[in-house]
Amino acid sequence: MRAVPVDPRSPAAVGGLFDRTSRTYDALNHLLSFNVDRRWRSLLVKRGGAVSGSKILDVCTGTGDVAIQFARRVPGAVVEAVDFSPLMIEHGKAKAARRGLDSRLGFHVADALDLPFPSGSFDLVCNSFGVRTLTDHRRGIAEMTRVTRPGGRVMILEFERPPDTLFGRLYGWYLRSFMHSSG
Repeated sequence: MRAVPVDPRSPAAVGGLFDRTSRTYDALNHLLSFNVDRRWRSLLVKRGGAVSGSKILDVCTGTGDVAIQFARRVPGAVVEAVDFSPLMIEHGKAKAARRGLDSRLGFHVADALDLPFPSGSFDLVCNSFGVRTLTDHRRGIAEMTRVTRPGGRVMILEFERPPDTLFGRLYGWYLRSFMHSSG
């Protein structure tokens, strides 16, 4: 029997990849961004304009770093976090619990292309380093916009793949090697 190749951008492949890398996801983000991702996330939260009573959704939350920062920095905010990977959500829940914030955050396994919330539910919807993982970027952004109330904000934080320089090739090699060895 011949194995059928799996589309690496299919939902099953993306979910499996993030389940396999969930234990080392934070370290990988910090390493590949030279720790700048921490500052960028902090700036996103600071510039988000959320106030007490704001309803915030963090899409493709990973292990919940941005959602946790919103819960910590904006008392009285309602913070929800979604990710396609059940293991990422479990790591996020554990991280929030270690910080005493688990009662302030709702974590959900959900597809960013079909969010389980009514239209206009949130004042702020954000996505940090997750748009590149969506199988349909336009649909993902449209879905984030759909669940944002009129006059609300959608914020996307992303970095590009480095250009095809020596560093870019090393980055690509490391990412492929790391992802394949994490299974």
